[in-house]
Amino acid sequence: MRAPWLLIGVGCAQFGLVALLLVMFSPPVAFGLAAAIPAVAAILLWPPLGAYVVAATLIGNWPWNLSRHVGMVATGSALLWVLRTRRPLFPRSPLLWLMGLYTLLVLASTINPPTRELIWPAALVHVSFLALTWLFVSVVDDRRRVRVVVSLMVGSGVVTAAVGFVQARAHFVWPASTTAYALTQEINRGQSGLDLQGWQGRFRIDSITGTPDFLPLYLQSLMPFVFFWLVRQESRRRRLLGMAVLLMFGVAHLLSYTRGPILTTAIVAFLMGWMVSRRRVLAFTPGAAVLAFAGLMAWAPMRERLLAAATSGVEELESTAWRVGTIPIGIEMMLRRPLLGVGIGQQQLNWPESAAHLVPMVPGAVAPLHNSYLMAGAELGVGGLLVLVALIGVAWRQLAATARRFEALGETELASYARACLVAFIGVAVAMLGYPMLGSFRYLWLLLALAAALVRTAERMALTPEVEGPRDRVSPHAARA
Repeated sequence: MRAPWLLIGVGCAQFGLVALLLVMFSPPVAFGLAAAIPAVAAILLWPPLGAYVVAATLIGNWPWNLSRHVGMVATGSALLWVLRTRRPLFPRSPLLWLMGLYTLLVLASTINPPTRELIWPAALVHVSFLALTWLFVSVVDDRRRVRVVVSLMVGSGVVTAAVGFVQARAHFVWPASTTAYALTQEINRGQSGLDLQGWQGRFRIDSITGTPDFLPLYLQSLMPFVFFWLVRQESRRRRLLGMAVLLMFGVAHLLSYTRGPILTTAIVAFLMGWMVSRRRVLAFTPGAAVLAFAGLMAWAPMRERLLAAATSGVEELESTAWRVGTIPIGIEMMLRRPLLGVGIGQQQLNWPESAAHLVPMVPGAVAPLHNSYLMAGAELGVGGLLVLVALIGVAWRQLAATARRFEALGETELASYARACLVAFIGVAVAMLGYPMLGSFRYLWLLLALAAALVRTAERMALTPEVEGPRDRVSPHAARA
């Protein structure tokens, strides 16, 4: 009988809170606070909830720096919980320590940069990525919590794709997007959302992610988790569900009319098939590639989009040739300041004179270097580039070893998560060659945090397997992989 009275009490308290806030604030602020206050209280009382909320919301670009505030609450709650339960404050994790070293280089780059425009907000973003890794290593350390995190990531991808389908028809601009910001600039006065975010009269969807270039990369990162879940299923209904989600992600991917992720998603698809059946993927890949290319060429908007990427000159901002043409410039910038770089978030303000023919120096329109590796070298120095490559290499190696360890323990579900994270991480690592992703593409760091959590979970289960319950049955698909 306590549960009904407890629910009634909570409902009355929430109603009273809303009434009080409506007296003090405007309705939007009042209802926002009414939702935020109980959520913060719940996260403080139960730290894993903070990791779950972060996993569910990190795909979106939210107004008022909402993701950062949620992360601060989640990290603070986890820190109090770790201190109270006397758990290790600095868990043994090579990825966490490398993230710490990378963050130290970020902070060191603020010491004496040539420019300082918004340098501390950029630095704090990377500090938050370190906190994200620590949060996952400290809190997400068993099968159930990993499963919830992965489920929430995939669920948020489904919601994101659905919102994108609505956006394709309604042509609305997400309020926390790059287009919404561009519309406020004087240089774009008189422009519409379709003008800035359209292609041949079609609206390039970005859903809640903030930019059409990143939407397909987010969905590409989630595809391996859906695929390996689908492979494990024996129910026809569940297999159909998995295929429907993959189709949903693929359609939303194409509706963004983004060119680069077509290649990286093809790499992800190849790796997914390779891990399930090498013989089949070698047999079917050539035919599938021809059919996919023919389908893209038959669709006029995408055909024109791809041809534009292939034929654009070096002078066209953000084209394929432009990306290649700026590689020597990025190397030049890195070698000019090899120790501390030009400072985090400062690269696009410090293009050298040799880039004048590539980058129109128009206020508010100066593009950043579209190569995350060279961006790290230019902004943090040579050390930043080396540590970033080490992070990717160590994550790659540890995820592969962790998948094998989970298989040895009979944990095929967790092994599939490790493989999915590995494939997604490789896809992002390749995409980093063509996009500036270090401070803006949050799934890079979420995948890194999940990788560290999977490694930690495998180590914990190997030491105390009895606390995790019965092992999973090894599936024939996993055995072949």
